[in-house]
Amino acid sequence: MPQYVLLMKMTEQGAATIADAPRRIDEAVEMWKQMGGTMTVFCVTMGDYDYVAVGEAPTDERAAQFALGLARQGNVKTTTLRGFTRDDLASMVGGMPRGGPEEETRHNVKRPDEETRRNVKFPEPPAPEPPEEETRHNVKFPEPPAPEPPEASE
Repeated sequence: MPQYVLLMKMTEQGAATIADAPRRIDEAVEMWKQMGGTMTVFCVTMGDYDYVAVGEAPTDERAAQFALGLARQGNVKTTTLRGFTRDDLASMVGGMPRGGPEEETRHNVKRPDEETRRNVKFPEPPAPEPPEEETRHNVKFPEPPAPEPPEASE
């Protein structure tokens, strides 16, 4: 069966009713079983997520239904990841075409040879324009008014 990783963060509601969390977790594991899945790992975690679960479900749709059911209860927000085993990875990699430096890349573009890479010329950036007047934080300040001449005393 396909594997799934559920990353869960408590909502404010979930944190306010944390004493009920063990019961809710048991109910969620039971709901997963009723939907045809199996929960293989459940951890309370430190870091970005409060809970992490790993399980199997018959289909992607069934896993999505489970995550939506948890979200509907309002105690956690979920992120669901489709997981692949090491055997799955070996099968995927085994089916990939072999590639080398002289072969085409996955985007069907030939790789440039060493000489071409060394001779690439980039345009020079334009020189910055000198400022017209003294500015501070791009705000122009007016010149202060000239002082008035002192009055003559008699």
